[in-house]
Amino acid sequence: MKKKGGCALFGCAVVIGLLALAGLAVLRLISSEPSATAPPPEEPPQETALPKARPPVPRDPNSFHLTFHFRDAAERPRKVSCTIRKSDYERERAGFGFLETERVEALNRGLRESLAREAAQRGVERYFKIEVYDEGSIRWSWSYPGGTDPEVVERIEAFHAWLENNSSAVVGAIDDRYLRAHGMRVDGDSYEVDYETLTHNATEPLADCFAALRRLDGGRSDVLLGLLLTFFQDLRYELPRDVDEQGRETLGFRVPTAVLVEGAGDCDSKSAAFCALWRQIPARVLLVLVPEHALVAVEGKPGPDQASIRLGNRYFILCEVAGPGRLRPGETDVSGSFEYILIEPA
Repeated sequence: MKKKGGCALFGCAVVIGLLALAGLAVLRLISSEPSATAPPPEEPPQETALPKARPPVPRDPNSFHLTFHFRDAAERPRKVSCTIRKSDYERERAGFGFLETERVEALNRGLRESLAREAAQRGVERYFKIEVYDEGSIRWSWSYPGGTDPEVVERIEAFHAWLENNSSAVVGAIDDRYLRAHGMRVDGDSYEVDYETLTHNATEPLADCFAALRRLDGGRSDVLLGLLLTFFQDLRYELPRDVDEQGRETLGFRVPTAVLVEGAGDCDSKSAAFCALWRQIPARVLLVLVPEHALVAVEGKPGPDQASIRLGNRYFILCEVAGPGRLRPGETDVSGSFEYILIEPA
């Protein structure tokens, strides 16, 4: 960008030249002798207006600035840069997983409070002694003096029956509530990753990375799927530890923001991160779980040679995101038993 003073300086040089020529004309009129034409005066050197250097755009110290190099489906090299807020990354990591000792303490504490509240609401707390021990185990005893009102006796016996029939459900509900607050959920007698909630929570934190990838597709939605697939396939395949550095149980899963910040993940970690990005477009996606593996299936009309899953009148094209193999949409298939989690668009 030129300085405004640059043009004014050139104008001054022209005025000087005109004044010099006028002086020569006056000398010719006074002198009777012919004189050689004097050389034109030298113009003063012009100063070049250097463009102002733009100060570098400061990087936000509160964000991760990420750059990825990968090859698209046509094997062309691609580069994409995006940011992820450190607060989102730290919140997701801190909110996922748990210490087993803390889980048991929270379970037993919640169970004591819940049972005491139920007894108080029934007006029978004074007749019961309830003990919670180990991992959500319960034992109780009850007694009442002779001559107790029959209506009270009836309530005591009803609460005793309630404990026998409902205490295990109370344990499960308290445990499920705790696990969901830490990115997991109860699954029968065990627990598993709460993929649906984690992908929903990661969609907004990964919005800038989705937008950066979206700009590479040239506005063609048919190109986007291939771009996202090869992007995740080219991320390093890495098995997260079942127990993290803080000693928390993680079931070998890495949260979506961490997959991109650390540039690595395994099959279900990459699949969840893919779903978090895919939610930005108005199409459903399935996170498909088969024994010892996970993949995704995107809603769409499959081609004649593309493997898919049909749910009612909807089709979902199967896609392998784990890598390092570079399979195109529909080039992978599932057989035998599997389960899926339906991820709705944002």
